[in-house]
Amino acid sequence: MAKSTKKLVLEIEPDYDFRLMGIVCSQPGYKLGWLFNQSLNFDLSRDEDIEVHLPRKKEIACFEFYQFKDDEQRLEYYFLSNKSLGNYLVAEMKQVDYWLLIKGLFENLNEPRLLAKVKAIQQIQTAFYLDIESLKSKENLIF
Repeated sequence: MAKSTKKLVLEIEPDYDFRLMGIVCSQPGYKLGWLFNQSLNFDLSRDEDIEVHLPRKKEIACFEFYQFKDDEQRLEYYFLSNKSLGNYLVAEMKQVDYWLLIKGLFENLNEPRLLAKVKAIQQIQTAFYLDIESLKSKENLIF
């Protein structure tokens, strides 16, 4: 008598519980990070680059990564590049140079005010919030 074996499949749904701002700016990442620190009263610091496996190109791309945790407001800010040596973190948004990803207690986040402050930085051409669910490459923003 043959034994029947059951296979259990664990499906984990990624957590897209964050706000996402796209930023168009020709400045290098370190300069824009410094401008954020000055203008937004952030304390962004450079961390290890984010490595993303690009299956279509069969290579790994590295993207600049900065972070700031505001313990008082219980918010986390992650600033990362969208472009790296001809590769894109979110390929369908090639016009975006950088991403500002925000996690945490959103009741403490004044999104319109933050967007206005980012847009007020002279070196930034434009900035806008995106609906994460509309992005095909949204899994690249999970780290």
